[in-house]
Amino acid sequence: CFCLRKLGKTGQEPHAGVLFRHLTHPHQEVRETAYQSLTQLPLTPGLLLQELDTATDLPKMWTLARIFQEKNFKITPQLSEKFKKKFFSSLADNQESHRVYLEILKNSCYASLEKTLLQKIRRFKKTGDYLQAERHLRLLENGEQTSEQVIHELIWLRLKLSPKALARQERMMDSALTGLQNLLARSASWQDVLKAIRQESMLDLSDLYYLGFHFSERSGTERDFGAEVLRHLQKKAPRSKFAKNAKNKLLIEGISDIRTAV
Repeated sequence: CFCLRKLGKTGQEPHAGVLFRHLTHPHQEVRETAYQSLTQLPLTPGLLLQELDTATDLPKMWTLARIFQEKNFKITPQLSEKFKKKFFSSLADNQESHRVYLEILKNSCYASLEKTLLQKIRRFKKTGDYLQAERHLRLLENGEQTSEQVIHELIWLRLKLSPKALARQERMMDSALTGLQNLLARSASWQDVLKAIRQESMLDLSDLYYLGFHFSERSGTERDFGAEVLRHLQKKAPRSKFAKNAKNKLLIEGISDIRTAV
């Protein structure tokens, strides 16, 4: 450990190779000392990517990610593309290492990562592969930098994947409905959410009916929102069975005569 600490104090990058090899040492103290020494060296993002490319030990890869975060690297667009290529390749192969590359990308070039993921999502949506779209996009969920666009997209995708069972107990467990409820709670106006729904082309009549059915049973603004979704459905496809069901639901809930300006 003494020698490893000394290598860190030299401040010379050529010593990194020795320290990298000790990141897989059987003793934790040795591994931690190698890590601490590496954080003191003038490493580059490219060198860390090179080491990641050859690493087969997942704990070592996570340690390299820790170093990346410790250094607070902001990588170039060219290097960002290399990291994204490794990330998507490992994700496609269902390798756990994709989480390492994801963590690095989220910390160093989040905007670029989100842009690329949203582009992929659009391609998945065009082919109707909502499962793959949701699988990719949920990787950005619940982060400090998660954008409203990502949140909206996840709700719509989960709505498409939902079995849309009308039983109350099943609806209470539906992540799409829970996500939309949270979105309504923090939105300045439910009309803004309704506008987003109207603009989302992948939502069909069954999706709209499911939303309206659920929220028309709620109270306050959620009830207003649900009623207006059902009315929107009626206007969108007045001769459909969903329009008839929407009319009946409004009657059952006793809100058929209520009109909300939108």
